[in-house]
Amino acid sequence: MTDTPIFCRQTLVATITASDAGPRIRYDADWRGAAGAFPISLSMPFSAPDWGTSRRPG
Repeated sequence: MTDTPIFCRQTLVATITASDAGPRIRYDADWRGAAGAFPISLSMPFSAPDWGTSRRPG
């Protein structure tokens, strides 16, 4: 597995994990609770902490 962090102004927003099953994006818990936080995509809202290819949300 390979993890790639996603940052906004030096704050961790989410991590993309690549595996044989496909990519998975997991929002950082601190980011989800931060004032002014926003989802990285409107199709991946905060209603779920992670999103994957096998099902939505992951």
